[in-house]
Amino acid sequence: GEEGDTVRDREDRAFLLAARSLLRPWRGVLDERTLLKLTSEGVAPRLGRYLSRASIALPPALLPQPGGATTAPPLRSSDQDWTAVDLLFEYYRDGLLSRREYLSLLEGEVLSGWVSELHSWLVSKKISSRSSPAADDDANSNGEGGGGGDDATEEAVLAGAASSYASWKIKLFLGPPPSSSSAAAAPSSFAAPRDPHRVVREDESICRTMYAVLLSIQAYGEGNAGDGALEGGELTPPLRESCNYRASLARRATEERRREEVKDRRRATAAAGARAGVENDDGEEEDKGARAGARRS
Repeated sequence: GEEGDTVRDREDRAFLLAARSLLRPWRGVLDERTLLKLTSEGVAPRLGRYLSRASIALPPALLPQPGGATTAPPLRSSDQDWTAVDLLFEYYRDGLLSRREYLSLLEGEVLSGWVSELHSWLVSKKISSRSSPAADDDANSNGEGGGGGDDATEEAVLAGAASSYASWKIKLFLGPPPSSSSAAAAPSSFAAPRDPHRVVREDESICRTMYAVLLSIQAYGEGNAGDGALEGGELTPPLRESCNYRASLARRATEERRREEVKDRRRATAAAGARAGVENDDGEEEDKGARAGARRS
């Protein structure tokens, strides 16, 4: 139940804060690989569970206005509880999570939840607009099937979705600069503080996901033309139950291994070409020497 989740949240957060306090002094004492292995095996699973239960703030309910119009109050970044996400940022900033594990936790447990919730919200508003009296009136007057809803409602939904997108983009891609205390706390022998926002901006998978959200918002605004992509089409995100940091971690490990294999093949091809070039040069030198000897004789 909800009360049980609250208790687990408190317990997980207490554990994660204590683990961070215990591990930070070991930076610069243990080698980085050993420290990251400790957090990967002992902390990351619980951090993933904690992140997966983070609540997602959706755009506020549409407010009816005189004359039948509707408006949507803007969704502010402060409306979303970023407590769990901030803790994830701090773990990476402190050098207690590898880049791959950090991005997998963010993508598999946090971003996937927001994408799924926002997509479901857009689809529900689309379905509601088709069944609204305004949509029926428009359909009857135009001699077409319903689906557009009234323009004011559509604009309000688009504004709500855009405000949600903006708050998440700012939080994940920009965020506040690291505090001076974080920088001072890092041992001189340890590369820190890491920027948790920069690696997000550089990650192709997360950038593709954010772009897909933009396309979903655009599809909603296209009315009937965008219904196929938005409802059960190419813009439908994976089921929330199938998304987690372990699945993201496995996919990223496979992608990195394939990239390394491609690099190895390219290096091998370049080395073979270089050897062939050297052999050709040696052969040409031998031919020149033979011709010179023949002329002297």
